Amino acid sequence: CQVSLEVRMGCGFGACYGCTVNTRKGLKRVCRDGPVFELGDIIWPEVRI
Repeated sequence: CQVSLEVRMGCGFGACYGCTVNTRKGLKRVCRDGPVFELGDIIWPEVRI
């Protein structure tokens, strides 16, 4: 199962790391590595809603 995340993006192309989300594979940038992630990879208590 996958989820699509939406966060504020400072630059929109991955340089500022302002849109990171913590995953089981380390920090991922929503603008470059997503916005679609595997549901089980996201560490949910650390996601800003």
